Amino acid sequence: MKRLSKRLIKKKIHNDLLVKIEKEYTTVLKNAKFASAFLAKFQEDANAYKISTSRSGDGYLMTVSISSLNSFKDDTLTKLLGLLLAYNPIDTSSTEYAIARNIDYHFIFPGIKVVVYAYVKEDSPTCRKVIISQEEVIETRYTYKMVCD
Repeated sequence: MKRLSKRLIKKKIHNDLLVKIEKEYTTVLKNAKFASAFLAKFQEDANAYKISTSRSGDGYLMTVSISSLNSFKDDTLTKLLGLLLAYNPIDTSSTEYAIARNIDYHFIFPGIKVVVYAYVKEDSPTCRKVIISQEEVIETRYTYKMVCD
């Protein structure tokens, strides 16, 4: 069995590290291109939303928060959701939180998950909370659903 010199061991470790960095860089670059294209489409609506990105497990998480929408059919939101769907996500889902006038939209892509948090204004003329049930315990609790015209 041949012994490797310290120099060869350092070189191998260095090369292995370079390969890992290159893979990471490729992933970051791919996701950066996605994020960049995504952001470019919405530059004119920059005040309408907040975007953050972070590392999450083996991939990345991008969150987009849009508040003060008139409706869930608002152009800002529908354009954004349309763009995300155009990138052919692996999976999509949504969760409604009527009590907060909010819907969370989840899009899974290779290496990146995008979550859009959409909030409708409290005084929205087209979306309102509607009581669909009530439960009396010590106090009355309401269950809501969103109804949009």
